[in-house]
Amino acid sequence: MYGSVTSRLKRDWGLGEVWNAIVLPRFQRLNEITGRNCFIAMNSHGQEIPAMPLELQKGFNIKRIDHRHHALDAIVIACTTRDHVNLLNNESALPENQANKHALSHKLRQCEEIVINGKKRTVYKEF
Repeated sequence: MYGSVTSRLKRDWGLGEVWNAIVLPRFQRLNEITGRNCFIAMNSHGQEIPAMPLELQKGFNIKRIDHRHHALDAIVIACTTRDHVNLLNNESALPENQANKHALSHKLRQCEEIVINGKKRTVYKEF
C-alpha cells in the first residue's frame, strides 16, 4: 500500500528529476570509462538524464543503483500526511465517499477554476 503512495507522491512532487540529477555523475563516468556516449540522453526540456542502452536494460532499475533511494523514500514518507494516504487510496471512491475525496483534494492539491461548456469546474493539479 505505502509503496504505491510513495511512488505516486515522488512522481507528483517531481522527485524523479531530483533522483536523475543525483545519479547522473555515475552515468557520465560510464561514458568516460567506456568511450561511448550512450549512457546519457536529453529529456524534452533539454536536460541531461541517465540512460541505459537497450542491450543492458534487462534487470536494470535506476532507482536501485545505490542505497540513497532509501533516504529519498524516507523524506517522502516524512512529508506524507494521513490525508495524502487517504486521498490516494480513495481516488476511485464510491459515490458516498466523493465529498470526503473532494475535501481532501481541495486541502492537499492546487486547484484551478476553469469553464467547460459554460460551466465552472474545479480542476485539481499537483500536490
